[in-house]
Amino acid sequence: MTKSPYQIKRRTFSFSVKAIDDEQGLIEAYGSVFDVADYGDDIVKPGSFKRTIQNSKARVQAGKAKFLSVMLYQHNPDLPIGGWHSLEEDSHGLLCKGQIVLGTQLGRETYELIKAGVINEFSIGFDLPRGGSTYDKETGLRNITEIRLWEISPVTFAMQSEALLVGVKSAKAKEKDMDKTTEDAMLAKSIQEY
Repeated sequence: MTKSPYQIKRRTFSFSVKAIDDEQGLIEAYGSVFDVADYGDDIVKPGSFKRTIQNSKARVQAGKAKFLSVMLYQHNPDLPIGGWHSLEEDSHGLLCKGQIVLGTQLGRETYELIKAGVINEFSIGFDLPRGGSTYDKETGLRNITEIRLWEISPVTFAMQSEALLVGVKSAKAKEKDMDKTTEDAMLAKSIQEY
């Protein structure tokens, strides 16, 4: 088996329920915000999701997928709970609109936990294509300019507190500026913090 040159990373964001409608399990949230350093010392820049959104839309239009991205429970690939039918960048960040499948027990439970505010954080699983970020040695921050999005999950713990759930409603309604040692140290730090 060939090892992928990409390693999936996860970044989490808080969200809060603004509206409740139990018919279809639809949710709307910011999956990422721009120009805010998270606890992993990453800053996502505007335009970072442009290519991954285009590629996802092309797959849906070609009939190869129903959703632009999968929704997992706690990043667990064995526990899908829904999908994201709309992803778009605005001036604040990545606005995501999706559906939790209420026909499954885990989907119903997750939806109820979100409504109750028990699960109130949000996270993206992604990797970075070559050249997708630069490292600022002065600040110790990594500026992310391109993300390949794998999944978006409700989670228990967050690394970022700026992304908010907009609503829950019905259907009707590796860097060239960074050496390998620095990159490995950052990865080890991220794993320990996660």
